[in-house]
Amino acid sequence: MENQTLRPRIEFVIDGSAFDDLEGFYAYMERLLADDPAFRCGRNLDALNDLLRGGFGAYGYGQPVAFRWTDWARSTALLGEQVCARIARVIRDTDETGHDCTLITEG
Repeated sequence: MENQTLRPRIEFVIDGSAFDDLEGFYAYMERLLADDPAFRCGRNLDALNDLLRGGFGAYGYGQPVAFRWTDWARSTALLGEQVCARIARVIRDTDETGHDCTLITEG
């Protein structure tokens, strides 16, 4: 096995009290992960997946990332359990599309 240098995970908090709908969630993620305030990603899970790969300012392309989603219960109540479950699957990269993210949900 090759000797690979492990890069530390950069940690981010997704504050579930900071948005009330799916549009607000996407806008929140843009502000969290992109340095350019004018940057806009698409409002869909494919665009979120691209954003999670990195390279938009908050962390480098392919950098391992850890997310902690606070007020998870509030988010599931407002966005819907199925929507939040789909978002969680994208963040956790359960289909292995190319980013290295973990997700912990709280509250």
